Amino acid sequence: MKRVGMILLCLCLCVGLVGCDEKPSQPAKDIATTTTTTTTTTTTTASSYLSDDALAAVVAPLLGMPDDESITYDMKEIEYWESAGREVRFVRFFQDGIWCGGAAVDPVTGELMRNIMKYFDPTDPTTNPNASLREKLNIEIENAYMLEQSYPENQSTAGMVDVSNKYAEKWAEIADEYYQKIMAHELEEPNETYGTSEDLHTFVSNMKASWEEYYAVQCENYQEVLLTIYGGGTLVHPVFADYQYDMQKDWALRLVTIYERL
Repeated sequence: MKRVGMILLCLCLCVGLVGCDEKPSQPAKDIATTTTTTTTTTTTTASSYLSDDALAAVVAPLLGMPDDESITYDMKEIEYWESAGREVRFVRFFQDGIWCGGAAVDPVTGELMRNIMKYFDPTDPTTNPNASLREKLNIEIENAYMLEQSYPENQSTAGMVDVSNKYAEKWAEIADEYYQKIMAHELEEPNETYGTSEDLHTFVSNMKASWEEYYAVQCENYQEVLLTIYGGGTLVHPVFADYQYDMQKDWALRLVTIYERL
């Protein structure tokens, strides 16, 4: 995790220094002009990813993160969001070491894409009393997951894998719980045009079958990707286990969201 409190200020200072070459400082108007010129002449393409610090600096204010040194961040590897046809990168923020928000974002622009959790005070349970069931489960399990990951006894490769597997299973149990609730639900006012309770159950059952197939294929391919990159090193195992955790979490929260809409 890295500190983000002063990143925006540092970036601004760096922009101001571009092209100075020991010349006197320029007025604000000239700096703006220089910045514009640099932007139009750079060879950077639209596919270039922001650095970790730059991406955190863009995302932090979008999520309402406080601008102080108690806020740190970490990032996952860039992934391909197949249903949207776009790459995403998950950025997580922490306050004094405790998760306080995050989102999957565009790694080029910092645009918030999915799994958006804006800043909340992790020590104050009344921060968001009107939080949805989805938000409450996300906060509760993600905080517990991050806390256990931070324990010294879980810093080994085996420890990290065990914690990821433990919480991936928790999400799998939640997914099964809310899948069963949806399948048992009967619509109060079924609509023959748009669908009946039976239709609802069929659609959700199809989603489950499709997701299970997708999960298996994605996990198989991602594991091969990691083996190719790391050559079978020990890092493969915790990174892969964390990926499985994220996949199970996404599926569980999707079902919870459907259930809340019934």
